Amino acid sequence: MNNRGKLISRSQHTRCILLIAVPPVIELDLFGPANAFDIANKVVAGSALAPGNEPAYQLTIISPTEDCLLEGETGTRLLAHCSYKDYVGDVDTLLVTAGTRSIEYAGTQEFWEWLRSTSGRARRAGSVCLGAFILANSGLLEGRRAATHWNWVNELQKRHPDVLVDEESIWVEDRGIGIPLYAQKRIFDMFQRATAGYEGTGIGLAIVRKVAQRMGGSVGVESEEGEGSRFWVELVAA
Repeated sequence: MNNRGKLISRSQHTRCILLIAVPPVIELDLFGPANAFDIANKVVAGSALAPGNEPAYQLTIISPTEDCLLEGETGTRLLAHCSYKDYVGDVDTLLVTAGTRSIEYAGTQEFWEWLRSTSGRARRAGSVCLGAFILANSGLLEGRRAATHWNWVNELQKRHPDVLVDEESIWVEDRGIGIPLYAQKRIFDMFQRATAGYEGTGIGLAIVRKVAQRMGGSVGVESEEGEGSRFWVELVAA
């Protein structure tokens, strides 16, 4: 339903997830993340992490056009919650998804300015698969490390030489505070966090492990305190 003209309010306990879908969109890349956050809500529901039974995440699908119509690559026709022009709520996480025919999306200056501004006030921002092209088109990936579908990494690098395209994105590495050895053994368990001083529900890595296991794979982490961490995923070759 289009929420045009309505203030979208959120509880202080609920994290607002914005999923910007640029059509024609790959339906899997739209509903996959939506289902992941729904699973997370079901896991958290009824626990002490969800005061008053409020959802941990509230997902809003955003359209770059005013009619809110989202065409899918298989021919489906979907309706976003609202246009980017009408969203006035909070944002914790911003995700962008697209499709093989929308990577050249030109958009409008107003949309690009909104995307950059909203990304700047989000706690974290990223993309799903080919959504990296949209972020690159907006200039948000300039000088940054980025990943996309393995079959499109060369195209992304060709179109955006200022982006540090990672061809081996099966792992994620940072240079943060690191994770103590004792915590590394439990951070993939439900409701476990590496340290108490950082925000988080402790369910993200548990869901990653569950998904990997369902695909016959595994996940792990290598970390050293004060140096950073490297998370990896191993999947069975098709």
